[in-house]
Amino acid sequence: MTRPSKGRPPAPLPGGQQAKQRAAIVLAVLSGDCPIDEASRRLGISPTRYYHLERQALEGLIQALDEPLAKRRLAAMCREQVQLEHEVLRLQALVRATQKAVALPPPKPTTKRRRKVPPRARKVIAQLRRVPTETDGVTGTGGSDGPGTAD
Repeated sequence: MTRPSKGRPPAPLPGGQQAKQRAAIVLAVLSGDCPIDEASRRLGISPTRYYHLERQALEGLIQALDEPLAKRRLAAMCREQVQLEHEVLRLQALVRATQKAVALPPPKPTTKRRRKVPPRARKVIAQLRRVPTETDGVTGTGGSDGPGTAD
């Protein structure tokens, strides 16, 4: 923002009349020129709502002052990401050309490896899948891995 020249009135601030009035009252309270009770009465809101409004105003002020730096950082990171993506594509093409030049076959597509189930888990799964029959427990011939079998 530039300083106004001598003899010229300052440029009007953007925003509606109600927003400007609220901003002026919040600044008056923060500077100590106006008590909170009077400010909330002028705005037609409760003191609790005034504190909420004041908090929003301060957050907006901080965000407005912090935003240019954050925008520049974000823009720089986006530019770097695009450059790195182009570099990856260039290197992938170089790898393919090199493989073709030395007659290497293209790499096999990787398959997702299945997780190996530990032996204890297999036993529990087998126990859960096992369906008891009516003869289990009565004659002891229901299965070979049951506790009642004897060889």
